[in-house]
Amino acid sequence: TDITQLQLSGYSFVSVYLNILRIYDSWLPENRYLVYYEELIQYPETVIGDLAQFLGEEPNQLSEFFLNFEELKKQSIAYYNKIEGANGGSITEGKDVFHYREFYTEEQMRHIDEVMKIFGEDLWEKYLSHYEGI
Repeated sequence: TDITQLQLSGYSFVSVYLNILRIYDSWLPENRYLVYYEELIQYPETVIGDLAQFLGEEPNQLSEFFLNFEELKKQSIAYYNKIEGANGGSITEGKDVFHYREFYTEEQMRHIDEVMKIFGEDLWEKYLSHYEGI
Protein backbone atom coordinates (compact mmCIF):
# COMPACT_ATOMS: atom_id res chain seq x y z
CA THR A 1 0.00 0.00 0.00
CA ASP A 2 1.45 3.38 -0.90
CA ILE A 3 0.62 7.00 -0.25
CA THR A 4 -0.67 7.55 -3.82
CA GLN A 5 -3.35 4.95 -3.21
CA LEU A 6 -4.29 6.81 -0.03
CA GLN A 7 -4.67 10.07 -1.95
CA LEU A 8 -6.80 8.40 -4.59
CA SER A 9 -9.08 6.83 -1.99
CA GLY A 10 -10.42 10.20 -0.85
CA TYR A 11 -8.17 10.47 2.18
CA SER A 12 -5.71 13.04 0.88
CA PHE A 13 -5.99 14.94 4.19
CA VAL A 14 -4.58 11.85 5.91
CA SER A 15 -1.57 11.74 3.60
CA VAL A 16 -0.89 15.45 4.17
CA TYR A 17 -1.18 15.03 7.94
CA LEU A 18 1.09 11.98 7.95
CA ASN A 19 3.66 13.74 5.76
CA ILE A 20 3.76 16.66 8.20
CA LEU A 21 4.20 14.24 11.11
CA ARG A 22 7.01 12.45 9.24
CA ILE A 23 8.87 15.74 8.86
CA TYR A 24 8.34 16.50 12.56
CA ASP A 25 9.47 12.98 13.49
CA SER A 26 12.70 13.41 11.51
CA TRP A 27 13.86 16.24 13.80
CA LEU A 28 16.09 15.49 16.76
CA PRO A 29 13.95 14.79 19.84
CA GLU A 30 15.54 17.64 21.78
CA ASN A 31 14.45 20.05 19.02
CA ARG A 32 10.77 19.17 18.95
CA TYR A 33 7.78 19.73 21.15
CA LEU A 34 4.37 18.53 20.03
CA VAL A 35 1.30 20.52 21.00
CA TYR A 36 -2.05 18.83 20.56
CA TYR A 37 -4.72 21.37 19.63
CA GLU A 38 -7.31 19.75 21.88
CA GLU A 39 -5.02 19.96 24.90
CA LEU A 40 -4.04 23.55 24.11
CA ILE A 41 -7.69 24.60 23.98
CA GLN A 42 -8.73 22.65 27.06
CA TYR A 43 -5.66 23.36 29.24
CA PRO A 44 -3.96 26.48 27.86
CA GLU A 45 -2.10 27.41 31.04
CA THR A 46 -0.57 23.94 31.40
CA VAL A 47 0.31 23.48 27.73
CA ILE A 48 1.76 26.97 27.31
CA GLY A 49 3.62 26.65 30.61
CA ASP A 50 5.15 23.34 29.50
CA LEU A 51 6.05 24.83 26.11
CA ALA A 52 7.68 27.84 27.77
CA GLN A 53 9.71 25.51 29.97
CA PHE A 54 10.78 23.51 26.89
CA LEU A 55 11.92 26.79 25.29
CA GLY A 56 13.86 27.74 28.43
CA GLU A 57 11.59 30.62 29.37
CA GLU A 58 10.86 31.54 32.95
CA PRO A 59 7.33 30.62 34.09
CA ASN A 60 6.89 34.02 35.79
CA GLN A 61 6.89 35.65 32.34
CA LEU A 62 3.61 33.90 31.62
CA SER A 63 1.67 35.77 34.30
CA GLU A 64 1.28 38.87 32.13
CA PHE A 65 0.47 36.75 29.10
CA PHE A 66 -2.41 35.06 30.91
CA LEU A 67 -3.71 38.38 32.24
CA ASN A 68 -4.41 39.26 28.61
CA PHE A 69 -5.18 35.73 27.45
CA GLU A 70 -8.84 36.21 26.52
CA GLU A 71 -8.01 39.31 24.48
CA LEU A 72 -5.13 37.52 22.76
CA LYS A 73 -7.46 34.61 22.03
CA LYS A 74 -10.02 36.95 20.45
CA GLN A 75 -7.30 38.56 18.33
CA SER A 76 -6.01 35.16 17.22
CA ILE A 77 -9.49 34.00 16.24
CA ALA A 78 -10.14 37.27 14.38
CA TYR A 79 -6.89 36.84 12.46
CA TYR A 80 -7.70 33.22 11.67
CA ASN A 81 -11.14 34.26 10.45
CA LYS A 82 -9.54 36.89 8.25
CA ILE A 83 -7.14 34.49 6.53
CA GLU A 84 -9.54 31.51 6.49
CA GLY A 85 -12.76 33.44 5.89
CA ALA A 86 -13.29 31.90 2.47
CA ASN A 87 -13.20 28.48 4.15
CA GLY A 88 -15.61 29.48 6.89
CA GLY A 89 -13.12 30.64 9.51
CA SER A 90 -13.40 29.39 13.06
CA ILE A 91 -16.56 27.38 13.53
CA THR A 92 -16.56 27.21 17.34
CA GLU A 93 -14.02 29.91 18.25
CA GLY A 94 -12.13 27.41 20.37
CA LYS A 95 -15.14 26.41 22.45
CA ASP A 96 -15.68 22.90 21.05
CA VAL A 97 -12.55 20.97 20.19
CA PHE A 98 -14.54 17.98 18.98
CA HIS A 99 -16.82 19.77 16.51
CA TYR A 100 -15.47 17.60 13.70
CA ARG A 101 -17.65 14.80 15.08
CA GLU A 102 -20.60 16.60 13.50
CA PHE A 103 -19.14 15.84 10.08
CA TYR A 104 -18.22 12.17 10.52
CA THR A 105 -20.10 9.14 11.76
CA GLU A 106 -18.53 6.85 14.36
CA GLU A 107 -17.91 4.32 11.58
CA GLN A 108 -16.12 6.94 9.48
CA MET A 109 -13.99 7.98 12.45
CA ARG A 110 -12.98 4.35 13.06
CA HIS A 111 -12.17 3.99 9.36
CA ILE A 112 -9.99 7.12 9.40
CA ASP A 113 -8.15 5.70 12.42
CA GLU A 114 -7.60 2.41 10.59
CA VAL A 115 -6.29 4.23 7.50
CA MET A 116 -3.92 6.22 9.72
CA LYS A 117 -2.68 3.00 11.34
CA ILE A 118 -2.06 1.35 7.97
CA PHE A 119 -0.23 4.23 6.33
CA GLY A 120 1.49 5.60 9.40
CA GLU A 121 1.83 2.71 11.81
CA ASP A 122 5.02 4.08 13.38
CA LEU A 123 3.52 7.56 13.69
CA TRP A 124 0.27 6.20 15.08
CA GLU A 125 2.03 4.60 18.00
CA LYS A 126 4.19 7.66 18.75
CA TYR A 127 1.75 10.52 18.27
CA LEU A 128 -1.81 9.54 17.40
CA SER A 129 -2.89 6.53 19.45
CA HIS A 130 -4.15 8.77 22.25
CA TYR A 131 -6.93 9.91 19.88
CA GLU A 132 -8.34 6.42 19.57
CA GLY A 133 -11.76 6.19 21.16
CA ILE A 134 -12.06 9.93 21.81
